[in-house]
Amino acid sequence: MNHKVPTVKQVLALSKLDFILAANLYSGSPSIPRTLGHFTRDTTMPSKSTMPDFGPIPDWAMDPLHREPGENRTMMHGWDAAARHLTYVQMSDRYTKSPSSWGYNLYRAVDGPGTDERFEEAVRRLTAWVQWMVKQFRYHGFSEGEVKEHPERLPIPGEPHPSDELARRFYLEVIEDYPNRDQVRAGLNVEEGDENFTPVGAAFLDWVDENALEVDDLYVRNDHCLVIDERSLVSLEALPDVPPVSPQTAAEERDLFPIKDKAWVWLVDRETTLDEMNGEPPLRLRWMEPDHPSFRPWCRIELANLVDLWFGRPQGHCIARWVGVLVEDSDITKFGKVRWWLNVGAQTENALRAAAMKRKREANAEGA
Repeated sequence: MNHKVPTVKQVLALSKLDFILAANLYSGSPSIPRTLGHFTRDTTMPSKSTMPDFGPIPDWAMDPLHREPGENRTMMHGWDAAARHLTYVQMSDRYTKSPSSWGYNLYRAVDGPGTDERFEEAVRRLTAWVQWMVKQFRYHGFSEGEVKEHPERLPIPGEPHPSDELARRFYLEVIEDYPNRDQVRAGLNVEEGDENFTPVGAAFLDWVDENALEVDDLYVRNDHCLVIDERSLVSLEALPDVPPVSPQTAAEERDLFPIKDKAWVWLVDRETTLDEMNGEPPLRLRWMEPDHPSFRPWCRIELANLVDLWFGRPQGHCIARWVGVLVEDSDITKFGKVRWWLNVGAQTENALRAAAMKRKREANAEGA
């Protein structure tokens, strides 16, 4: 596969951290070997990918916007953010058979009458809303006052913009058939915290073995996958059928938070799945009480965080270790049962919530 090296102009536009990551990506260093040890997986069902080729990313979409002295820079800010994200997409070509794309594998874990149509619609809404979030780079940096006082500064709708190119290249590899799918334990009839997505994790490991050109923490498609069960399906069905028309002012976007931030899917971590299948003891953190359930290889993730996770890794903004990114649900009654991907600050939040739980137990004991 021919890997397109970034131009000098693109490299000069990168931060120091970005430059180091770019150098590492193109250094030709060997991939990290991944083994399963003693665990034997069922590989009777093919895991060959059918991922499309989106074609090369046009140079204009990755070039920083040229600035003239004294020129308004707000529009450039959004352009450069989207262009930089596209540069990371191109850098990831060494890891995948679907070059110049980004996204996740998505596994189906919902069955029953009518679920074929519901699942298909949920995937469509998930895709549409993630693409909408990415397209907001076009308006990134515009204050509410600037939109009202200087509408002429807004990007002209219909003009080419890197955010459109970034949205077009988002791709979900949907996998509905995989070994032991009937052994997945999830859905509205399963108590929260009792879910089990081990068959999904095993199928994902097979897929990575078959399709990944190289495995690295920097490339998220080979490191995490998504799952939709009935509980997450219901959250996606609550999304508006069609995302709102852009542009969005800051106030208008805040109004959408109660809607879009309640939509979520399951996230499965490859390395934690591998450790669990190999019988590795789960990591215990200092704030965990002896009877506190250990972290399993899956958690919930909000739609907006799917973008942060994918692009935060190559930028060095996201923690790779699973125990460093999971946060207990803010509902104290779900502590130890429902976990979310949060990234930075997760363990601080968990320690605070653990202390609150301890105080609650002590108060109950005194009142007994």
